[in-house]
This record gives sequence, structure tokens and C-alpha cells, in this order.
Amino acid sequence: MEKPNRIFEVADDEIKVEKYLTKEEKARLAEIEAKRLAREALLKGDNVGQRGLKVMMGGELIFKKDKNLLEMELVREDWMSKPEEEMSEDEKVKLKEFL
Repeated sequence: MEKPNRIFEVADDEIKVEKYLTKEEKARLAEIEAKRLAREALLKGDNVGQRGLKVMMGGELIFKKDKNLLEMELVREDWMSKPEEEMSEDEKVKLKEFL
């Protein structure tokens, strides 16, 4: 049941020191990273689904109901400045919604 040769085996997670990389290994890792970045840029460049959604939405991907209500500018109409006694019931309701 015992494995005496196991004493000499070291797992990667047991090593706490950063591994030394030679110039060749650094160059190889840099090349792999450059290929990965080039592949990501190529995939990001032409996304058919995203492009179709932009065309369908007229270039605006944010729905109007999703916009922040605080950023919207409210314009007070002329009839809102008259006294409440002169307003109709419909105008009073619209004024309350505005406020």
C-alpha cells in the first residue's frame, strides 16, 4: 500500500516560487498571447448578430423605457401655468402626472 517513490514527486500547487522562464519560453508565450489577441480582434470585428440588431434598432440599442428618467428633460406646457380652478379634470390629471 505504501509507495516509497512518491516522496520524490512534487505537484505544481506545492511550489510557491514563480517559475523562471527562459528567453525562448518568454518568446513562445508572447507569440501565443499575440495570436490569441489577434483571434479575439478578428471575432470582435464582425459580429453578424450584433450588427443586425443595430440595423434593426436604428443604431440605438437602449430602449426608451430603459433610459434613466432623471436624464429626461421635462417641458412644461403653456396650459400648465394657468390656475387649477380653470383646468378641466383631464388637465388636472395630466398636471399631477407631470409633477
